[in-house]
Amino acid sequence: MSQSHPTPTRRLAYIARGAEYAGKSERTIVRWVEKGLLKGFKVGPNKYAVDLNEIDRLIKTHPTIKRQRFGPDAQIIDLSNVVLPVEGVEQ
Repeated sequence: MSQSHPTPTRRLAYIARGAEYAGKSERTIVRWVEKGLLKGFKVGPNKYAVDLNEIDRLIKTHPTIKRQRFGPDAQIIDLSNVVLPVEGVEQ
């Protein structure tokens, strides 16, 4: 009998909010998506979001990446009901 692990809820936010949350620039967040360090989610024409849980994971697992200005109390915009995955990014 296999145990199933609950899937964590995505905490999605626009790129700008993800950058604020991580204390990084929007360009840095886009670079992380381009490098495959974060998944990007297309939420509309020219609108993308990232999962704040993945930013937390990235900061914890990469010792050279540190959160700078904002912490876990940053406002979260939940887009989980309207998000489509970005082509070429595995979920």
